[in-house]
Amino acid sequence: MPVPWRTAAAPPPRVRGRLGFARPSPDNAAMAAATGFTFPGTFEVSAMGASGEGLEQLVPDTIEALGLTVHRDSLSTRASRAGNYVSVTIRFDAASREDYQAVYGALRALPEVRWTL
Repeated sequence: MPVPWRTAAAPPPRVRGRLGFARPSPDNAAMAAATGFTFPGTFEVSAMGASGEGLEQLVPDTIEALGLTVHRDSLSTRASRAGNYVSVTIRFDAASREDYQAVYGALRALPEVRWTL
């Protein structure tokens, strides 16, 4: 005899929140939809560092070294008010979240890059 409170579709597992209350565990598909990340896709990355470090060439070359397509026509730069730092923004294609995370990891590993967005 089936249990009346059970349905064919099981509810998502519940985990304990910070205050000890049960809450639904995150659903990766729902999180991706909520944050706007869908793969494959075109994404934008910004890297900041000291001016004169050659970030305008280094950032796209680093992304291409990962085997990803870089949209060089989307490259834009912006200097800080005092001119000590420069921000380089460029678009790239990522087939998966791993590709996307690899770009940020590779840029953060560069000693010339101080911050990424």
